[in-house]
Amino acid sequence: MRFGSMPNDGGHLLLTDEERDRVRADPVADRYVRELLGTDQLMRGTTRWCLWLKDADPEDVRRSPLLRDRVQAVRSYRLASTRPATRRLADVPALFGEIRQPTQRYVLVPRHGSENRRHIPMALSTLR
Repeated sequence: MRFGSMPNDGGHLLLTDEERDRVRADPVADRYVRELLGTDQLMRGTTRWCLWLKDADPEDVRRSPLLRDRVQAVRSYRLASTRPATRRLADVPALFGEIRQPTQRYVLVPRHGSENRRHIPMALSTLR
């Protein structure tokens, strides 16, 4: 079992449902929206999205005002950190700080749970 990917982005690569709807107006940015699965999504049934720019064409980031602004905000956030490792991540602001995205289907098991549950909730991923 492994810990999942971590954005370390100040929230600039993450999207709420409302933000995701606004991103749809930008056809370039819309191509890079992915569902983000985590403990809250599994345990509470919420949805969360992210801009997954790992294999993004750099020209797409330059062409899209939304992507460009968010990537610049990540860079600024990381540069302002007191942690040297986070400041180094400013060199790659379009990427999550830690990428552990499986290339095969996987079982999502929450890191935290509750003794009040009779079962441990888990989910089988769907890969794009």
